[in-house]
Amino acid sequence: MEFKSLLEVARKALQRPWLGTGFDRDKIKARLGSIPSDLDAALQLAAEITPILTEGAHIKRFVNTMALRVEIASERGFQDDIKQSVLAKLMLAERFAPELFNAIARDASADGSKT
Repeated sequence: MEFKSLLEVARKALQRPWLGTGFDRDKIKARLGSIPSDLDAALQLAAEITPILTEGAHIKRFVNTMALRVEIASERGFQDDIKQSVLAKLMLAERFAPELFNAIARDASADGSKT
């Protein structure tokens, strides 16, 4: 029920995107009264990656890759160990700062302990 309600708000926002009203937290709160925690996490993640991934195709590819990695973690039984915000940042490092990503990967695999 919440999804259909939010979908209606989003469709209205997309009818006239040039008005710049968008689909934001205020509209969600106005419709639902409060923002569910899983939706809040998704909105936060979107806010963090949007400035970096500005082209639609890049965003779609990024989100699909992230969803696939989360699903693989779930199938392997360690989904509770994955924080999507951290995964997103690691994926951005993997794409845009490969030296940093490789250093993190080397450090993480050195002895398995937290640093």
